[in-house]
Amino acid sequence: MQTVECFIKQRLCFVVEVAVSIKEITEDRWDQIVQLEAAAYSDIAPESKETLRSKWLASPDLCFVFEQEQAVVAYLLAHSWHSIAPPNLFEPLAETSEGKYLFIHDLVVATSHAGLGLGRMMVQHLFNQTSVRMFESALLVAVQHSQTFWAKQGFSPAPEQTLSDAYGPGAVLMHRPLAAL
Repeated sequence: MQTVECFIKQRLCFVVEVAVSIKEITEDRWDQIVQLEAAAYSDIAPESKETLRSKWLASPDLCFVFEQEQAVVAYLLAHSWHSIAPPNLFEPLAETSEGKYLFIHDLVVATSHAGLGLGRMMVQHLFNQTSVRMFESALLVAVQHSQTFWAKQGFSPAPEQTLSDAYGPGAVLMHRPLAAL
């Protein structure tokens, strides 16, 4: 009983810490974000800092980091988007990209923090934002065999779309209706 109680206390402490540690991105976090991105992707090349920042600049209220002891250990980049077809990789977001879709561009969790539920918490934090309610649905491209994770977050494969080879082998466009949020 004491072991279970201790585990429950530790889990509750972790959840409290998570609520405090998910923060909006600030300019001084970009070098850490770029490092996380480079470490995370093996099937596709990392994008430039300029390209990643363009997503943040378009929708700063939809982009977050998870910090532990002032180090970024996870990030999520999302933005407004105008089409069911995903944006091109490696290109900064155009100023005319506003639309009815919430596009989740990137979610990365450091390997040192994998399996702790940070990805799920980051996604839930995004969906809890008031500004998300203006979107019809959320879109993303699942890469590097992440379809199972995204399905657990309520996403399903989108109608057949041709994806750029830049997204890597096995990439799948996925969507989630947001009307129920």
